[in-house]
Amino acid sequence: MAKSRRFIAGVVLGVVLSFVSFLLIRYWYQPTYSFVFTDNARIEGTRVKVFAENRGQVMRLPYDTGDDVERLQPVATIRVSTGGSNSPSDSRGLKYIYQSILAPVSGTVVSKDVAVGDMVSPGQSLVTMANLDDLWVIANVDENVVRRVRPGQQVDIHVDATGETLAGAVQFVVPGTTSIVQQPAGSSLVVAANTQDVPVRISFQHQGDFRLYPGLSVEVTIHTK
Repeated sequence: MAKSRRFIAGVVLGVVLSFVSFLLIRYWYQPTYSFVFTDNARIEGTRVKVFAENRGQVMRLPYDTGDDVERLQPVATIRVSTGGSNSPSDSRGLKYIYQSILAPVSGTVVSKDVAVGDMVSPGQSLVTMANLDDLWVIANVDENVVRRVRPGQQVDIHVDATGETLAGAVQFVVPGTTSIVQQPAGSSLVVAANTQDVPVRISFQHQGDFRLYPGLSVEVTIHTK
């Protein structure tokens, strides 16, 4: 009888230990991967917008997207109405002058924000420039895995537009998070629960034949081991 009780107690204890072990594995074990991947990433750079100074009509945009521009070269010509008696006039007798808008820095035109013939207002962007020799990647990494990301870790950067893969390195994790709100297909209601992505800045060197621009989408694999 005593042996039977000890046997039953042993079986019960074994079942309890097995169940506890299962719970520990289920809730505490996390698999370790040697990389962190995200396709929510893009190339960034210092963009400089060139603005109109007065209200007028765009008469000339001498540079196209991808053209290099030196500092103080004219990137736009605006015809501005004026009341000056010595100013030329158009067919309606309105007085005007031609104003050259100069590039504040040297760089490459990455977008033309207006077209010839457009009417523009003071402060409106005419063209956007960037230094294509100083680019980096901002990768948005899920907050649940970003703790494994450290400065100096090697990174593979796949550029969707060109199909090439570049070598890079983590510079730093940017303070703050980006909310990613998910919305079911066909639903007008936004899900309250959202995930948080943490921006990670990545440096890289590019020696390829294709020019890279701020805003290009990339896929990032960070090697964490």
